Amino acid sequence: MSVNTIDNFLKVSFFTFIVLCYITNRNIHYRDELKYSMIKFQRSDKKWWRKPLVLEKNKSLPAELAVLHWSLKEDEQGVWLNSRTTTTGVKDLLEINPGKFKTIRLSLPAYVKECLSSFYNLPNVSKGVFDLVIWRSSDCRIRFIEVKCPHWDRLTAEQLQFAKLANKQGIATDVVEWEFEDS
Repeated sequence: MSVNTIDNFLKVSFFTFIVLCYITNRNIHYRDELKYSMIKFQRSDKKWWRKPLVLEKNKSLPAELAVLHWSLKEDEQGVWLNSRTTTTGVKDLLEINPGKFKTIRLSLPAYVKECLSSFYNLPNVSKGVFDLVIWRSSDCRIRFIEVKCPHWDRLTAEQLQFAKLANKQGIATDVVEWEFEDS
């Protein structure tokens, strides 16, 4: 491949990246050696466990689940680890009656359970495991995403430690910050 071809490829790839960031309303930057993205959501008029919900495709969801749905790539599955379990996670939230919701949980594959258990067994990391775990069964790849609203939430020391340890093991970690469009 010639230098011009590579240069053109990089220009087109960078342009595509910028367009995708614009289309998906994301702003990407790096801080604390971690990749941060920003997503803006419409505000839902509903709450779940006193938590304000966002609108994603006209559906009221916690920001964590909206980010999960935005982040899944083809051939990936993932869950929100809203508890310290290593067996299941929240895949979706269904409104069964006005203002009444039911969580849809998904069992984790054995290799994801094993990975989570190894982190939960570490003393200075167990409270720092990121919100979302995403996996691809075809090659057993795992990645973690932490979801934060920068107006009231920041990464903890345990979460930074978790990210460093996960990255050392070759596991990708990202931080997605979110806010309401009207913020």
